Amino acid sequence: MKIIGLCASPRPQGNTRRLLRRFLDTCHSLGAEVELLGSPEHGVDFCRGCEQCMRQGTCPVTDDYLSLLPRILGADALVLATPNYAFDVSAQFKAVMDRSHAFLYYSQALRHKYGVGLCVGGHWAMTRKIAKQCGQAVWLCGGSFVGAAWGVSKHRDKKGFVNEKKVCARCDRLARRLVRAVRTRKKYPVSAWVRETFLVSHLRKMFRRRREEYPWVARKLLGD
Repeated sequence: MKIIGLCASPRPQGNTRRLLRRFLDTCHSLGAEVELLGSPEHGVDFCRGCEQCMRQGTCPVTDDYLSLLPRILGADALVLATPNYAFDVSAQFKAVMDRSHAFLYYSQALRHKYGVGLCVGGHWAMTRKIAKQCGQAVWLCGGSFVGAAWGVSKHRDKKGFVNEKKVCARCDRLARRLVRAVRTRKKYPVSAWVRETFLVSHLRKMFRRRREEYPWVARKLLGD
């Protein structure tokens, strides 16, 4: 069982990475192989909108995304972590998702994988919403959304959360739930039906019409 944690915070010692590290340590204690990836060690540039990925399955931007992608695809589960920046995900998180629109989203490449979201911010309400948004990114790409955990920093430049014990307990519970879901190959039939009915069916129609324009994505999504 391989679980990848992707940290989209530019702060190498920040609370977002601290929460992700605790999550992965709990997964590891339950028998999972874990790996932490992300900024600032890995630089991912912005998508240029050239659509080469959709036509050819390759990206002309030569940066660390090209090494992150196979590790993401080789994992059983993904833990996506971001700080709350301006009531949304960080620019680093958005850059990864934008670069993945053909490789993961349009091609639904995360089928049979599991995902959770983590977020740390200065206010619990928006931070909780963003954590769910992160985890649901895996659902958008064909996987199963297991849950989300979040924490509110006591101070943006110091370690520590408001209600630290509660935050850690929430994180540990979710880690156990994720490991259990991967181990038992848990099914989420309702959410899978919603995705297939309202999202994937639309994507298939679109790429049947545009098969010649975007042959790589069409092959991946339609099985051509």
